[in-house]
Amino acid sequence: MPTPIQELTIALQSAIAAELSIVIERRKIAYFTPGEVREGKYIIVGIGEDTNAKRGIDLLDLQVDLGYQIALPEPTESNPDPANNIPWSDEQEQKVDAIKQLFRPDGALRDRAIAGVNYLRMQNTPIYRPDMLLDNQIFTSVIRLEFRSENE
Repeated sequence: MPTPIQELTIALQSAIAAELSIVIERRKIAYFTPGEVREGKYIIVGIGEDTNAKRGIDLLDLQVDLGYQIALPEPTESNPDPANNIPWSDEQEQKVDAIKQLFRPDGALRDRAIAGVNYLRMQNTPIYRPDMLLDNQIFTSVIRLEFRSENE
């Protein structure tokens, strides 16, 4: 029987894929080799599960990370430093923003209960991971989504 975090990652994977017509892979860790993400990959990872009670209500908070990873492009004459190719980086950030749009006001998934839990908040800090960019030559952006279930 799946745990609550597993249920959420599976349901969220399907919901986002259906809204954006993308493939999202469930993983436990990010990719670290550029060859594995040459064409770009969306990943979903269950991160945390917290329970507590407030005023007779049991709260279940779940955290999920959604990531987008893609290998840096080859150097070109106009952009000899792939790590500082601003137009290319902006394009990757727009792919990540498409997911964030789903959870912003009026977003398709903002007010929808997914696997019995409700969207609470989103973090995308930093916008991309400079360490992965420099150390692994992979653009990596991670969105942390938090969900909550309340039971009396």
